[in-house]
Amino acid sequence: MKQAITLIVPTYNEGPFIDRCINSIKNQTVPFDQVIFIDDHSTDGTAKSLLTVNGEQDWTCCRFIKNQGVSAARNKGIREAKGDWITFLDADDELLPDACEKMHKALENYGSKANWIQFNHFRHYAKIDKTVKKYWNPEGWIDVKNLHDKHCWWGVWNKLIRKDAIEWPFPDEMRYGEDGIWVLQHLLDGAKIWQVNEETVVHHFENPNSLTKSKTAEQLDMLENELRYILWQNASPADPYENIKAIIECIDRVRENPVYKEIRK
Repeated sequence: MKQAITLIVPTYNEGPFIDRCINSIKNQTVPFDQVIFIDDHSTDGTAKSLLTVNGEQDWTCCRFIKNQGVSAARNKGIREAKGDWITFLDADDELLPDACEKMHKALENYGSKANWIQFNHFRHYAKIDKTVKKYWNPEGWIDVKNLHDKHCWWGVWNKLIRKDAIEWPFPDEMRYGEDGIWVLQHLLDGAKIWQVNEETVVHHFENPNSLTKSKTAEQLDMLENELRYILWQNASPADPYENIKAIIECIDRVRENPVYKEIRK
């Protein structure tokens, strides 16, 4: 029996990129069963572009309270998803034409034994206009003992996730690195991630409007990343789950710092 896939796309002021994203979804060789755009009250032309596709091919476009952030957008999309499986796409990225077809094929082959499926991806560098295969992972199970070698496990735009395996909401108080924390929390809960050696998305790098490029608390974001790096460098593979706990606890302490909270407002 074919399982339904819901695609969730959070958007905020993606005017220069949203049409490219929309067209990549429209032009799939196999359509998604449901597409949900969650717009964080964009002030440019993003909302206008979304209105043109609202209600088309089981597409839904939602707007909600201003400045809630990408985590809240994804959480809202998960609540409204009707599919058995969920995948995410950043609005400044694009899907390869056969992405959904590859996802259904992966479900046929691995959906009965995995509750998460991860794919490889291409990265496009705008300054030099070059697309490369980035952070390639081989076919097979993602081993938590070697997460420091699995760079592309950190994001959610390269994954297919069984909806009933989602145990945690995205941390909506975080505006950067929230996807990595979310993945780590699910790994602690026993998420089994199967890596498929197929590319599904072109991840565009150097979007000036991207959260990864316009952080309001850049120094603290750098601190978060440095804490992760230090912990991974000193981690013992004997107990990888304890290492994951240590990373989450360390980042939680940073997030609870009053200075951090003040800058994040």
